[in-house]
Amino acid sequence: MLKTFLFNLLLLSLVGFSVTGKATLSEFERYEGGFFYFPDTPNTLYLIGVVGRDVVRSAAGLSLRRAIRNHNVDKLVLISEGGYMEYGLEYAWIVRDNKIAVYIPPNAPCLSACSFIFFGGVERYSEGSVGVHQFYEDSDRRQNVRETQEETLSSVGDILATLNSFDVPPHIYEHMFSKDGSEMYYLNINDLRKLGVTSRQNWHSEVDALLEKLNKSAAQSRTQTTAYKATTAPETDTPTLDHDGLPVAWGLQLASFKDERNARALQTDLLKAGYKTYIRRSDTLVRVYIGPEMERSRLETLKESIKRDFALDGMITRFTIE
Repeated sequence: MLKTFLFNLLLLSLVGFSVTGKATLSEFERYEGGFFYFPDTPNTLYLIGVVGRDVVRSAAGLSLRRAIRNHNVDKLVLISEGGYMEYGLEYAWIVRDNKIAVYIPPNAPCLSACSFIFFGGVERYSEGSVGVHQFYEDSDRRQNVRETQEETLSSVGDILATLNSFDVPPHIYEHMFSKDGSEMYYLNINDLRKLGVTSRQNWHSEVDALLEKLNKSAAQSRTQTTAYKATTAPETDTPTLDHDGLPVAWGLQLASFKDERNARALQTDLLKAGYKTYIRRSDTLVRVYIGPEMERSRLETLKESIKRDFALDGMITRFTIE
């Protein structure tokens, strides 16, 4: 479900508004950290994807606060399989301080770092799944054993303080700390009742309707794109769909780093220069990309300007959703 939402957003933002010349869904705004705003559901923000995605650490809270201020946000929809713990904790406190209600739609996940944000809601309601697990650091983020132990102890203290402040029942974080980093505990109906979840509200139905509209609009755009391609000369660089009917997009890989701080520094420089960027992580490396773009030729042009301005010889690769 998560990948479908992200692909649909990508399709609507890069294809849906350009093929026919008119939008089938009100244009949305995207904020760093994985947040989206749709005018169709006023005062409501959506977290879709990785918590803290493609955002400079020092600016993580600023982006969310700006979205809340710009749209008088008092409701937040959560669709995420997790992300960075420190971002999740910071977002959770912003949600609580701004008295924001949270909602997980049917079949949607809110796991790991996302669960902190759910706990931070002043009103909580879920028709999806809430999952928690023990905090752990990826191996490529560890500097040495002592530093890792100190960071872990500090993180556990931050988590416990946050959960206590949000009145999360102790048995829930007992489950959390009894699971290792690779094993997820999913809250059951009794857990949710003890959390004091609210009953279904009218705005929940409005969110469900918008998500259904999003899926239908994306399907319509896929059909229009296919028809548009059929009437265009084969050599023209037009948007295409893969065998699953999902948009083919491209990224320009610029550099790989072992130290994430170096990757974030490059990303900051690129953002200041006006480029849209994203980051991907493997077991040992953090890679910085320009994009995504639907037209490969667009990245061919950017590749030359990046090489000139940043002395980086990029490589064009297929864009994928994490």
